[in-house]
Amino acid sequence: MNDSPLVSVIIPIYNRAHLIGETLESILEQSYQNWECIIVDDGSTDTTVEVIKEYVQKDNRFQLHYRPFDRLQGGNAARNYGFEVSKGQYINWFDSDDLMASFFLEKRLDFIEKNNQYDFVVFSMGLLKEGIKQVDKHRSSVNESNINTIKLFVAGKKIPWQVSRPIYKRNIIQNIKFNESLLRFQDIEYSIRLLKEKNPIYISIDETDSFYRINTEPEKRNETSGFQNKVLITAIDFYTSIFEILDKEDLDSLKPEILCKVYSLIKANQNQKTKFKVLFRLLKIVNEYLSIPVKMKLKIFFMIMINKILYQKKGHYRMLKMNEAIFDNKK
Repeated sequence: MNDSPLVSVIIPIYNRAHLIGETLESILEQSYQNWECIIVDDGSTDTTVEVIKEYVQKDNRFQLHYRPFDRLQGGNAARNYGFEVSKGQYINWFDSDDLMASFFLEKRLDFIEKNNQYDFVVFSMGLLKEGIKQVDKHRSSVNESNINTIKLFVAGKKIPWQVSRPIYKRNIIQNIKFNESLLRFQDIEYSIRLLKEKNPIYISIDETDSFYRINTEPEKRNETSGFQNKVLITAIDFYTSIFEILDKEDLDSLKPEILCKVYSLIKANQNQKTKFKVLFRLLKIVNEYLSIPVKMKLKIFFMIMINKILYQKKGHYRMLKMNEAIFDNKK
C-alpha cells in the first residue's frame, strides 16, 4: 500500500492533438509516482481523444473524461468536472500544452508536506519557446497579504500567478469553482474568490518547475468577428462577479486601480464596430458599485465619440495616436 499522498493533476483540453503527447510524457517522467492525471475533453474535433486513449492504455494513472453535455462548453466546466471526479489529497491544475520538469510533483509535495501551515504553495514557471526551455527572467514571487494580492489580481500589470503554478490542499478549494460563464479572466476570478472567501495561508517561492509554451505564431484578432465586443461582454460578467465577492471596504480601497483598469480595457477594445450598449453596460455596472467620477465619464465619452467619428477617415493607427494626444497628455 502506498502511503504517499495522491496528487490529482487536472487538465482541460480542446483540439490539442499535436501538443498533448509532449505534456503527458512530461507527467510520465515524474520522479514522484503517486499521481492521477485527469484529462477532461471539451468536445475536441481533431484526434486529441485518440492520442489520450493511447496514454490511458499505457498507464492507468491517466484518465480520460468528457465534459457532461449539460455543462457549458469551455475549460472552466472541464476543470470543475475534473475536480469532481478526482480523488487526490492535493490538486494541481495544468494546461494541455505546458510541460513539467521531472521533479515537479516531488518537490511540490516535499515542500507542502514539510510546511503544513500553508494551504497552497506557488512555484515559478519558465518558458518553452520553439522547443527550448528557459527560466523566465521577468518572473516574480508575490508574498503579500491576501487583500494586497487581490489588488494585484484586479489591477496589476502582471497577475501574481497563473492557475497552474500553485499546488493546493484539496480542502481549501473544495467549494471554490471556476466561473463557467466567463470566457476570459476566469483564472483571475478564481484566485480572487479563493483569497477572499477562504482567507488561505500561502507562500510563493522562486523555484522553476514547469514551462509555459509561448505561441510563436502572430496573434490574429479579427475585428469583424466582434472580438472587442466579446472581451467587453466578458468584462461585464467578470466585474459583476468581483463586485459581489468583495465587500464595500475592499472596493473602496481598490477603486482607483479598478477604474484605471476599466478605462484601459475600454480604450484597448473599442472602435467603430464596438456596440454602444456593450460599453454602456460595462460602465453602468462599474458606476453602480464605484461611482465613476464625472471627469472620467467625460473622458470615456469623448474617446468613444471621436473613435466613432474619425475611425474610417483617419485609419486605426492615426486614430489611436490622436486619442493619445487628446486624452493622455498630462501637461
